[in-house]
Amino acid sequence: MANAVVSVDPAAARILVFVDYWNLQLSIQERHGGTYSFDWTKLPGWLCQRAADVATLKNSSYLRTRHYASYDPAGNGKLKGWMTSFLDRQPGVQVTLKARRRKKHPKCPSCHQPVTECPKCSAPFTRTEERGSIRRSPRTW
Repeated sequence: MANAVVSVDPAAARILVFVDYWNLQLSIQERHGGTYSFDWTKLPGWLCQRAADVATLKNSSYLRTRHYASYDPAGNGKLKGWMTSFLDRQPGVQVTLKARRRKKHPKCPSCHQPVTECPKCSAPFTRTEERGSIRRSPRTW
């Protein structure tokens, strides 16, 4: 981050910021409406300062910010482009993107056939699964 102050004191608490893009974006839209926007380059410094204030740290330094997001390969081209060509190139920022996978269509509880469209309006069902969560099989626990 260009305007972040980084301390060289080894005793300083180092602050690493993690951002769940969709959680943050949807929370902001819910609270402020769909037209609210802010300067993403200033977010890490602001979050770092708030974390230091809440933890009552007198001596802290910003380490870096990690943004995590998922995108639909069929429809989020602009989001992916913005995150890789702008956000990921900001100083101290690392972006991790995961493509969402198509989920299987729901099945009829009676005949167990896939239901691919709405029975009322015939609109196709499109379902994707967020890839950010870690799934572990029972063998790896």
